[in-house]
Amino acid sequence: MLHCLRVGLGAAVLGAWLPTASPVVAAADVEPLARPSALSFQHFVVDEQPPRNPWVKLAGDFDGDGKLDIAIGGQSGPLVWYANPDWRKIQVAERGWSTVGGAVGDVDSDGDVDIVPGAQVWFENPRPKGDPTKDAWRPHRISDLGSHDVALVDLDRDGRPDLVARDQSSFGHNAGNRIHLWRQEGPDQWRHHAVDCPPGEGLAVGDLDRDGDSDVVIGSRWFENDGHVNGAWRQHTFSTNWTWADTKVALGDLNGDGFTDVILAPAELQGQRHRLAWYEAPHQAAQPNWQEHNVDAPVEAVMHGLAVADMNGDGHSDIVTARMHQGAAPQEVSVYLNLAKENRWRKVVVSERGSHDILVADFNGDGRPDILGANHGGPRQPVELWLGQAPKRAAAGPLRVHPANPRYATDGTTNVDGSLKAVYLTGSHTWGNLCDYPERWPTFDFIGHLDFLERYHHNFIRLWSGDGLGHKPVPYARPGHREGRRPQGGPGQIGSGLL
Repeated sequence: MLHCLRVGLGAAVLGAWLPTASPVVAAADVEPLARPSALSFQHFVVDEQPPRNPWVKLAGDFDGDGKLDIAIGGQSGPLVWYANPDWRKIQVAERGWSTVGGAVGDVDSDGDVDIVPGAQVWFENPRPKGDPTKDAWRPHRISDLGSHDVALVDLDRDGRPDLVARDQSSFGHNAGNRIHLWRQEGPDQWRHHAVDCPPGEGLAVGDLDRDGDSDVVIGSRWFENDGHVNGAWRQHTFSTNWTWADTKVALGDLNGDGFTDVILAPAELQGQRHRLAWYEAPHQAAQPNWQEHNVDAPVEAVMHGLAVADMNGDGHSDIVTARMHQGAAPQEVSVYLNLAKENRWRKVVVSERGSHDILVADFNGDGRPDILGANHGGPRQPVELWLGQAPKRAAAGPLRVHPANPRYATDGTTNVDGSLKAVYLTGSHTWGNLCDYPERWPTFDFIGHLDFLERYHHNFIRLWSGDGLGHKPVPYARPGHREGRRPQGGPGQIGSGLL
């Protein structure tokens, strides 16, 4: 007889991924051994009724108080910002500016954070002489071009931020075949240059060739900055295997070798399938055919949110994704934890209600990264934060019935006043057919079951096991906690849980 089901949810568990059919793509794998504590978030709604269809989502310290504020732009306006920490809403402009993306930064070099909602205009922060919560944000025209993806970065290292933008090719736009660059010659003077590229959407900027300036990356290729905004922008193909046009792009060092890797996700279109993958940067960025690593496949092509950050503080860069509301359920906001072992990832689902163009930053100043998002359309469009929480601490040892209240358990550790810490066990029990009778029932997805229980905050499982004595609860925690180790001791002890 087999006893496989484990007691307690002492750590997060990775669900299984389907490997890609392509032989050149390395498949993601599941880490079955000891794991760190679960990643958890507190959900907070900044605004239940933001500007309609909140396409633009930005973050910056607009009032100079040291806290990250939030800016939101509706499809047709208005453009507003929310003052952290009470999230008071302040209007910047009434109309929209033909964009999905945007950027923030000190455009006019006066020491404050301005807002750039696309490639048509930027809004000057009233600081340092004025009050951004009361005074008007002066608009400055950049161009007449619409945009989907926008980055504000000093391309020629002259001390003034320049602008990079790309429109999209789907939905009748047919305008994602050029990368647009504007060299800032003054707050109201922007010199335009364009570079041809394959149709599609998505871009990111970063120094791929380690020469000190920012290059431009799109799906499958990058454009080399020669130090001049109006330069040649030589094109390099890092993958011939990625052929998806509408792609979210993020950059980060995923394997800790000091080189900037590229992460790609399929952003459009609803109902189609592709994969989430990353491309390992070689020592020479101009080298073709970077090694591709599959993270998750197949995924629906509605992954219109992509970011890279160390979400659990273990020193490794993780991947954060969001699926749009129009995708098939569940529309997940997820963190793929980087296990730093040859393409092993653990997926943690943060939400199943969709989001779009998420941002990852520390909004509450506790040193842990948070997630900002909002659905771009549909019936549910609140501006939301998922605030990263301190890691859950596993119990110090086998749990015992708490002497002060038998409804609780304790691991023997004490509070500041000397009283025993209480652990409330909440969860479910299951039957022996999950493992005890494999010849009569199909193989059970234990990892998926534990993920489900943890998602709904269960921290305890009671296994009913058949020992030839009929179905009844065993008198002690037979299988141990979720890493598979058996608890020490005998009757009266309970497998490890979470505090």
